[in-house]
Amino acid sequence: MSKNVSTAVARLRKQQEARAEAERREAEERQTMLVALGEVLEAAATSPRSRWHAYRERPLADLLVAVGLEEARDEQSGGDDGAPGDDASASEGVGLGEPDQPHGAPWG
Repeated sequence: MSKNVSTAVARLRKQQEARAEAERREAEERQTMLVALGEVLEAAATSPRSRWHAYRERPLADLLVAVGLEEARDEQSGGDDGAPGDDASASEGVGLGEPDQPHGAPWG
């Protein structure tokens, strides 16, 4: 019986360690995304030569699509109703340096 308990305890510890590691990785990815987003916003606000500067006069949704935090909405489908959403995809580690940034840097 004690062998079964020991096995169960060992399995539980492994699961706890795996969960803690996954949470650590998620927090690290979120922090990386937040730093990159901050750099995009800083470039939009202060650097007229930045590609992000053009988003100063455009809707926030356009910037979020450009950095990959939201998907483009079809104009005919009605788009956003303006209500805050529960969009979990924004925190799923989506990189900001994707499709049209050849160097992977969103703030260039």
